[in-house]
Amino acid sequence: MIEKKLEIVKTEIWRDSETRTHRYVFRREWESAKKDEKTGPLAVVITIRPSDIEPFTTDLTLFLIEQNIRKLGNYSGFLAVNLFSSTELTTASSFDSKGTDENTMETLSTALSQKGVKTIIFAVGSVIHSNTTAVEQTKAIYNLLNAKQKKMTKVLTDPNTGSWSHPLNPSCRKSWKLADIDPKVFEQLLPK
Repeated sequence: MIEKKLEIVKTEIWRDSETRTHRYVFRREWESAKKDEKTGPLAVVITIRPSDIEPFTTDLTLFLIEQNIRKLGNYSGFLAVNLFSSTELTTASSFDSKGTDENTMETLSTALSQKGVKTIIFAVGSVIHSNTTAVEQTKAIYNLLNAKQKKMTKVLTDPNTGSWSHPLNPSCRKSWKLADIDPKVFEQLLPK
């Protein structure tokens, strides 16, 4: 027997219109065309930086985010946001000078407050232990969250070490392990 399944995928990006060098949000939602299948909530995944501003290209990080959000189940999509919105970052030392612009934090706050968001996942990896600017940006984003949002916040962890991880970590590529965030961790996040 053959079963036909239609799934509609929508992609939306928020980018700066002048220089086209900042991507603030990458949103992907999927829904079944069958009326009896309900759509689920959204997850926000916070990584380090975007690679481009186009809605039809998917880099490996976005591919792994979508794959693992689908595996977690009960989600109908995700919003990918970043500590830094610039697509021109080549090294961690450039985070200070051109990592964000005047729109970055405002659009992050808007994205985090989108209707349907049920989970916020920090997936920034070890950069929070090696870069002061990344630590400060991570804290600033966490501080944007209200009490309800902080309760729905998780961190992607390496299943072998329990440390914060990024979707590109080979240990996390096939399956995600999420942990609750202890707010005290932000007091301890200082570059080594």
